[in-house]
Order: sequence, then C-alpha cells, then structure tokens
Amino acid sequence: MVSAKKPMGWAELSSYPVIMLERGSSSRAFVDYFVESQGIVLRPEIELGSLDLLLQFAQAGLGVACIIRDFARNELGQGQVVELLQKSPIPPRKVGLIH
Repeated sequence: MVSAKKPMGWAELSSYPVIMLERGSSSRAFVDYFVESQGIVLRPEIELGSLDLLLQFAQAGLGVACIIRDFARNELGQGQVVELLQKSPIPPRKVGLIH
C-alpha cells in the first residue's frame, strides 16, 4: 500500500504500477519531460486516453495515476482516492490562449 503521508521520490513512485495518459498528449509529454529531468523514466503499466479513465482505474486500485488535482477534487474529498506527495512536485503548467 502506498503511503499518502510521507513525500516520495520519483524512483519510489516508479516501483508501483503507474497509470498515465497515452503518449502523444501534451499533458503526458509535460509529465514525461519533468520526470526524465529527475533521472527517472516512467514505464506505465496502463496507458489510457482520458482523465476520467485514469481516475476510475486508480479508484479501482489498479495503480497510481498521474492526474490534475482539481479534476479529482470530489474523489479526494470523499476519500475515494488519496494524493501522493512528491519530494520534487511537477511544476505548474502554463497555458496560453490566442484568438
């Protein structure tokens, strides 16, 4: 069982079954780039096409999912999932819009 109380490093996290978005999405590329800058290459057990599925698979206990905290706000509040603290958290992502 993964502990949500103590921050863990990316190497420790990579020892658990990891669930991530499919390669090719900008979110996945952002996470991969950051984690690789920490000297770790994540090899997901499961790759899915949506955040909904990532959350559902994590809730089912199939692995540790990498999703946006706000997306899982309800599930976190209800104790259906737990947030795992990282020693080196992924930095905030910036998005620009043009019209």
